[in-house]
Amino acid sequence: MALSAYRPPISTLIQRFKYEQNPILLSWIWQNRQWFIEALQECDAIAPVPTDDCTLKSRQHDHCYRIAHLISVITDKPLVCVLARSGEQRLTTLNRRQRRSIVKKQYQKTGYTSGRICLIDDVVTTGATVARCTELLLAAGADSVNVVCLCRTPSR
Repeated sequence: MALSAYRPPISTLIQRFKYEQNPILLSWIWQNRQWFIEALQECDAIAPVPTDDCTLKSRQHDHCYRIAHLISVITDKPLVCVLARSGEQRLTTLNRRQRRSIVKKQYQKTGYTSGRICLIDDVVTTGATVARCTELLLAAGADSVNVVCLCRTPSR
């Protein structure tokens, strides 16, 4: 479930938040909080799509965690971090098949959870990342996983 298509102005807000830590995106999420409250009504907990260590080091923040944390506060749902990402290969230029191959190696479960989990991502492009994270959350004990993202890109 996506709040918006990936187009300006939201695409610009996401890019500025990811790469410049510009907090205006968080204000936009807060302004749209009712949508998140309704979208996550059936979830027991929230899990962010994890960011790899290299990206954390270069950006100096975990943008997806920060988004998920705010949504957790808005919805009063606990935040669970039971996934990790390794590897440095960027997915932005890869097609669906290439992404599926890479994410199988990059994402791992690091803990256990239960209940109905809402997986939070900023942008869903091919769905490869959220499909892998969903698979891992189910393996970690989740009863079900719903994906909620800020934006969805047009199909490639």
